[in-house]
Amino acid sequence: MLTTRVLKSAGRRSGMFLAMTLSLSAAEVVATVTGTVNNGQDTFGIFGVGPNLHGQPFVAVFTFDDTKGKPQPPGNTCPDAGTGIEGGGTDSPGKATITIGGKTLAFGATTFRSSDVLRHIATACSESVVIMNVYDRVIPSDTYGINIAVVPKDPKRPITTDPDWRKPVPTTNVAGNVNTNGFGFSRVGDYWHATAGTLEVETLTIVRK
Repeated sequence: MLTTRVLKSAGRRSGMFLAMTLSLSAAEVVATVTGTVNNGQDTFGIFGVGPNLHGQPFVAVFTFDDTKGKPQPPGNTCPDAGTGIEGGGTDSPGKATITIGGKTLAFGATTFRSSDVLRHIATACSESVVIMNVYDRVIPSDTYGINIAVVPKDPKRPITTDPDWRKPVPTTNVAGNVNTNGFGFSRVGDYWHATAGTLEVETLTIVRK
């Protein structure tokens, strides 16, 4: 499968992190990412554009419910470098979709789902990045989902200077490593078909609803 989980650093939850988490009322946070599929296949025929997805435009939409999950500490960085949430099962805060060729594939609706979102700002001990992951797991072993890590295209201009993951962001100053950005879908027992791809990121928009 072409999906690659972005590893998260462990760390302690800071008092500033908790204060920031409680400073806004409950809301849905919607992140929209656009770009093109760098390398992909659709032998299930989900998107109806043929088996080769290379070069196809995509729109990925992540929706996070900030009343679910638990705070995700910023990790091995400065205490005020970032914020996020994570969770699994009924407490999973995130869902996602990817649309290609006018047809949509959804993630985050199975019993064993999990998701997380993390935002870092540029500091002396961290880099500007937004990371979003939504996964489904179907017993016994099939896992599928979508993961995107967005960094500035121009390193001199951060994605945002606000470490609160819920705050709005509209920017085209984004890029993403295709080795860590991708999606994948499989069906239990079907070893002959797959729908998956790596993703080139072009724009990112985050809004609170």
